[in-house]
Order: sequence, then C-alpha cells, then structure tokens
Amino acid sequence: MKIDELIEINKNNELKEILKLVKEDVVFLGENKRLLSKGEIENYKEELAITIDIIPLIDIGDNIFIVYDNSDEKFKKCNISEEILYGEIHSIEKYIEQIYENMFESHDIEEND
Repeated sequence: MKIDELIEINKNNELKEILKLVKEDVVFLGENKRLLSKGEIENYKEELAITIDIIPLIDIGDNIFIVYDNSDEKFKKCNISEEILYGEIHSIEKYIEQIYENMFESHDIEEND
C-alpha cells in the first residue's frame, strides 16, 4: 500500500506524523537505527516476507523493528524474521524526535519548507 494511502486510512496521529517523514532513502538515526525508506514500507510484505498485519517503520537492528500493529493499533517491537510482536511502545515521541533531528542534520529537509 502506498504511503499516502496509509496516511489517509489510519487514525493514529503519531503514525501519520512518522509516515509523512518517510523519504525515498532511509534516514539514519544513529546506533544502527534507521527510518525505513518509502519503498521498504510500501513493499514490506514482499521485501521482508512476512504475513502479520503491521506497518514496519524503524529498523533498530538484529531483525528488530519498531512497527505499527494494525490489529490493535499500537506501536510495538517486532522480530521480523520470527514474526513475533512484543514490547508495546508507549512513547513513540522519542523516535519521532530522533527522526526530526537526523533529517535536519543530514539536510534531508530544506530549511525553507
């Protein structure tokens, strides 16, 4: 599903905010963390070969991703290779802040936008 469609159909404002920050290329967040690229999110079922109903957002290393679980509309950690969801994330804001910080540092966002 396209990023624009995901933004339109989802009600969670934090998810919408993250999806609006997604670019064609990954955004590195330091310490092996990265916001997935537009293509990775739009094609995750094929690229990651998973069957669970999630939206992968941030790769935090070792096959662990921060995802949005569509089944209960919560952010969680997910072991992608084993398709195991765990560790509900109550404060996604710290990840959103890291995305903003790293986008400005890497000049992915024009200052005049």
